[in-house]
Amino acid sequence: MELQLSLWLDDEERVNTLYARLTDLTGDVDIGLAWAAHFQALDDRPKVGEIFSRLARKFPDNTQILVDWAKFYVDVNLYPRALEVIEAIDLDPAETPRALIVKSDCLFAEHRFVEAVAALDSIPGTTLAADPALARQVEDLLALRRPYPELWTLEQEIRSAEASADDLPRVELITVQGRIVLELFENEAPNTVANFINLADSGYYDGVAFHRVLANFMAQTGDPNSRPGADGVPGQGGPGYRIVDEHDRDGARMHFTGTLSMAKSPGLHTAGSQFFMTHAPPAHLNGKHTVFGRVMSGLDVVRSIEPNDLVETVTVL
Repeated sequence: MELQLSLWLDDEERVNTLYARLTDLTGDVDIGLAWAAHFQALDDRPKVGEIFSRLARKFPDNTQILVDWAKFYVDVNLYPRALEVIEAIDLDPAETPRALIVKSDCLFAEHRFVEAVAALDSIPGTTLAADPALARQVEDLLALRRPYPELWTLEQEIRSAEASADDLPRVELITVQGRIVLELFENEAPNTVANFINLADSGYYDGVAFHRVLANFMAQTGDPNSRPGADGVPGQGGPGYRIVDEHDRDGARMHFTGTLSMAKSPGLHTAGSQFFMTHAPPAHLNGKHTVFGRVMSGLDVVRSIEPNDLVETVTVL
């Protein structure tokens, strides 16, 4: 009754104390997980991390606590921290296949592609045969992820050559969350890069919002309709013209974590000014959206961006 009353009164300090007391008195893991879920719903990330840490110490043999803890970090794009948690677990592939999917997701986001595929491959066929939905999920993920070890090897070779040449344009984004530096792929997407630089130099991007942010995917901006007080629907604005797609050019770059890519409407040649930066590799967009750059520094900033955060300035360096 006291806990229900505290919830009703929004007395979060009291709620925290009561959940802690109930968990300690009953030794009930489910109460502890409900405690974490309550503060996760409030987006109190430090508190959630503190609760999971406490639960992991109290119930050291409970794998579900660690898996849920890792999922919490994944939900807020904190893949390195999720990996710290989940790699500490001795996972049984037959008993915890969904935990292995979470592990693969984190490894994939951190460009550890061989390990990401191996995690999925370790799930026994008998386990998959007993759960058709799980089998389809794993099959779909593997179809997207198997090519990535080879794609990443090629990408690293290209980046090494680019670093030696050191002649690609760079752009600085100052956002309310911090600074991001982008390197632009003018060799593979010259028209897209020229368009982006022209818009940046004109001040077009200054003050626009990240109108579309999807965890584990990307943060999208570049729409003048997203400025505070602007007319028009955010997500539907542009510069008044469209540019030609370059995702089908020879040598077109693929999507990885920290990729800079053009947003577009369905159909060919519908991009204009909107772009996005990725939290993890969106493999399904390869060959569909023009990749024209990458995050050189500030990936943590990209992953921390919230919906409607503002771009303060975009400057060509």
